[in-house]
Amino acid sequence: MSTLPNRINGELLNRISFKSGGVDVEIKRGISPSKLELWENGILNERAGKANIDDAIEKYVGMDIETFKSFISMSINDFKNFISLSNEEKQLLLDKLFNLEVINILNGIPKDLNKSNKTRMASLDSEIRTLEDSIASIQKSIERTVQKEKLNIQSDIDDLMGQMSSKKDDYKALKEKVDKIKEKEEQLITEIDAEKKQYITVQNDIKNVQREIDLYDSGKCPTCGTDFDSDHFNSLRASLVEKKAKFEEVKTAIEGNINTIKERQTKLKEIAGTTTNTFNDMSYFLKNCKSQIEQLTRKKDQESKTASPNIEEFEKSISELEDKKSLSKDNISVAKDKELFYKELNRIFGEDGVKKSIIAGIIKPLNHFIGENISKLGNSCVIGIVTGKQIGRAHV
Repeated sequence: MSTLPNRINGELLNRISFKSGGVDVEIKRGISPSKLELWENGILNERAGKANIDDAIEKYVGMDIETFKSFISMSINDFKNFISLSNEEKQLLLDKLFNLEVINILNGIPKDLNKSNKTRMASLDSEIRTLEDSIASIQKSIERTVQKEKLNIQSDIDDLMGQMSSKKDDYKALKEKVDKIKEKEEQLITEIDAEKKQYITVQNDIKNVQREIDLYDSGKCPTCGTDFDSDHFNSLRASLVEKKAKFEEVKTAIEGNINTIKERQTKLKEIAGTTTNTFNDMSYFLKNCKSQIEQLTRKKDQESKTASPNIEEFEKSISELEDKKSLSKDNISVAKDKELFYKELNRIFGEDGVKKSIIAGIIKPLNHFIGENISKLGNSCVIGIVTGKQIGRAHV
């Protein structure tokens, strides 16, 4: 900058006049001495501070100093070379000219973030599918376990039912045998009671006959003193002795019957003992089987309503996986929101976003300037710069 001032007087002063927004503007800027003046309709703008004057000048010119410094002048041949560039190459060159590279950098940031976000979403989708497969697999394991436990219980029940069924005929036979033994015992008791009654009666008959014989053996009647030593009384006594003998025979027969009945009772008692023990054992066995069946049935019904310890572990695992799945879904929801946000940022920083607005704001005053100069040349052509897909091409 020190080489720019005039060598003769050591000064460098530039002055430009133009009309903007209906205001006659004159700008003076110099080095050695430093000078910056803004004249508006012939009146000096005396607001304090260089920044305030620069802002006012930028407003009149329609672009900032950085954009202005980016403009270059091209010869016809150079302009032809520019026209031959591809749209992408023109875009890069114009971005540099209009100082829009920083927007390209900003646009690249959400693109990279969105790329990472998509990778994250794909990973979460894969994780959710894996979790769902795991949950489905565990649920199938639960179903198999429940079915297996039910089958095991039902198998035990069926086995017990089979054992009870196999003992059914034996139980009925033993029951009938026990009933018959009881019936026989009652019959023998009845028989021996009858024999004992008859035995007592015979004993009384023998005692009565013996008293009469003893009376005849005394020789005289104790009441009237009649002498019994006669054929008549001897005949009576002989008939009494014969009668007693018959009673003795009956007594002996009754005693034999009683002994026979007792022997039968003894044998029947032995049979009854063995049969009763066997019957009691079988009754206990059947009752125990029935009790076990009832317990197994209750267990089966209970397991249908409540989970077994093994199933509880499975369900705990499912609950943990469901929590992870829910968290992954929440993360995917957040990632989708980010994706929309990144897409909106790409739109804002893209060619049809803020860049388009900036370029339009720059080109508008340029076209105005071109139009004024063409008018001064007396040319009826309309020349300007358009934006969009035709950016960088002259419009005539």
